Amino acid sequence: MLRRLDVSAFLRRDAETSSRAQWLEARYHWDRAELALQWQLYSGRPGSVYGSVPQRRTVELVLRAYL
Repeated sequence: MLRRLDVSAFLRRDAETSSRAQWLEARYHWDRAELALQWQLYSGRPGSVYGSVPQRRTVELVLRAYL
């Protein structure tokens, strides 16, 4: 079961403004489909690189089928 599961993440921090972009994904693969849960978070003071993003938190569930 775990060999079909991929987990990915990244954290990007702007040193000047201390704003951050974070992303986490869990993706499960079948032979002809995959299911992914993705989470994004942007943080920082208003006007900073990542603090200016209009949608600060996002969660997505994606199902992809291959023909």
